[in-house]
Amino acid sequence: MFGFSRTSRVEIQTSKPAIETLESRCMMSVVPATAPLHILIYGASYINGYQSGKGNVQPLPTMLKEIASAAGFAAPVITNVSTDGKTLAWAVSHFKASQVSSLTDFVIFQDQSNRMANITYNNIGNPVQSEKDAMTLYQKVKAIAPHAVPIVFEDWGRSALDTAELKKWYPSLTLGKPTPYAAAANQMQAEIKKNTAAEVAYLNTAAGARVTRTARVGDAFAAKGLAVELFDTDHHHASNEGYVLCGLVNFEAIYHVKTAGLDLTSVFSKHGVSATLGKSLETLADSV
Repeated sequence: MFGFSRTSRVEIQTSKPAIETLESRCMMSVVPATAPLHILIYGASYINGYQSGKGNVQPLPTMLKEIASAAGFAAPVITNVSTDGKTLAWAVSHFKASQVSSLTDFVIFQDQSNRMANITYNNIGNPVQSEKDAMTLYQKVKAIAPHAVPIVFEDWGRSALDTAELKKWYPSLTLGKPTPYAAAANQMQAEIKKNTAAEVAYLNTAAGARVTRTARVGDAFAAKGLAVELFDTDHHHASNEGYVLCGLVNFEAIYHVKTAGLDLTSVFSKHGVSATLGKSLETLADSV
């Protein structure tokens, strides 16, 4: 486990020398905990915080900066090149070296949740190609920022109330059954989890060590039973509650600090979540 000291350089405690070799060169020699981390993000609307009829109103980069600052860290420097409705394949074809800083500490990869599931309908799911696209991006980033640590964002899938899509994608689990289609939603989430783990392992082959981290947002959603209140009205994107949970999980993946006990009241308020609900989301984020 890696621990961050808020007033000293990053401290790394691990029994795996391979991890220490990569991350200690990146973190301990370059980034004191009092200096900002540099984070690069490739993703889509889940990163941009899209909500139906409102646009990108809950962006992850903003939330990460707010949580880090409230937790006593310098606000990270974040380059977000995420584009709504696009996959990592699009990010590969539109890659610009000028968007990558040699100071990059972490690079986050978030592909569309449909693509990370095994959906055969219209060939929507393509987790194997997603792995390849993440690998291509990581290798391009690594050539510029050799100590950048990859993080794979584990997507949430669909609410069981998204019956129109789930019925097309998982007909054997929804045919003749009343809504909500919980079995189909759970199956999609399980596929995303499995395929995310495979992508993490694949990226580690390029890193040369087990350094790739997972932002287990999907696990956090699943731990609450893919509850409808985590989703926006389109049953696809996240509600304010869901996006705050997403921010907490990603913060923990980056900083390796549990959120319980932190005073994040101001962050919760800015994003439309009560202090009481926020505390429950901290507990949920810490559990995954």
